[in-house]
Amino acid sequence: MGIWAIVIGLVLIALGGFELFSVVRAYKTTKTSGNKSTSPFIAYGLWTGIVIAFFLAVAGIVTMTQFY
Repeated sequence: MGIWAIVIGLVLIALGGFELFSVVRAYKTTKTSGNKSTSPFIAYGLWTGIVIAFFLAVAGIVTMTQFY
């Protein structure tokens, strides 16, 4: 396992964590200040963000462990 695999894995995990943080922040903002003008498609955007965060974290773990 090379050092670059570990570095890339850590970067992918960090990006997944940041994406999840952004989803939680957007959810809380929508919950507190959402009104009738809020798009009904925000739930799809939040769900997509969670899926992307999950795949980034899994890709980071797989890259670090080279389990492929």
